[in-house]
Amino acid sequence: AAMISVNPPTAWRMLEDFVELRPGDWVVQNAANSGVGRCAIQIARHRGLKTLNVVRRAGLRDELMAIGADAVVLEDEPFFKDVAAITGGPKPRLGLNAVGGDSAGRLLRCLAPGGTLVTYGGMSKQGFSVGAAQMIFSDLRLRGFWVSRWMKQAPRQAVRDLFEKIAPLVRDGTIRVPVDSTFPIDRAADAIRRAGESGRAGKVLFRF
Repeated sequence: AAMISVNPPTAWRMLEDFVELRPGDWVVQNAANSGVGRCAIQIARHRGLKTLNVVRRAGLRDELMAIGADAVVLEDEPFFKDVAAITGGPKPRLGLNAVGGDSAGRLLRCLAPGGTLVTYGGMSKQGFSVGAAQMIFSDLRLRGFWVSRWMKQAPRQAVRDLFEKIAPLVRDGTIRVPVDSTFPIDRAADAIRRAGESGRAGKVLFRF
């Protein structure tokens, strides 16, 4: 419940609002092991969609496949050259970008003509460029998404409807976000220290 307000809604809205996807369609994303990335995998599986997931460490493959990923590739591999082989033919029409830089460029090369790349993060702190040929001949679309803005602008009933769809999936385990550790509030300093460490296996929570 503590994690229901950001990552699951971000993933849900990006899968819902930008491209009309049908069961069997593919979505490609980077930072697939992030909180949003994991939610996107699980929500996509729930909706009958398939995901091509880009990560930086080979050790994440089995973990992501276990929660519903259809394919996991490494960031430094030329996976964009073999997208048809990975998907069995169709290219993704939707890409989810949390990294920017060269990683975003690789996602663009994966997209089908008319495809859309939605950027919701910039972990690399680098911009990315789009070639004129990609825009002209592939008619690619670039969009941005910030869930806080969506929450402020959407009608109250739309926000309520969103959480009424997500909450049962969190409750029954369809959407599951890993927890690394839980601390009582009087150990706040320890919790903050752990949250700043690398190699965590999930989120750090307080228990009141």
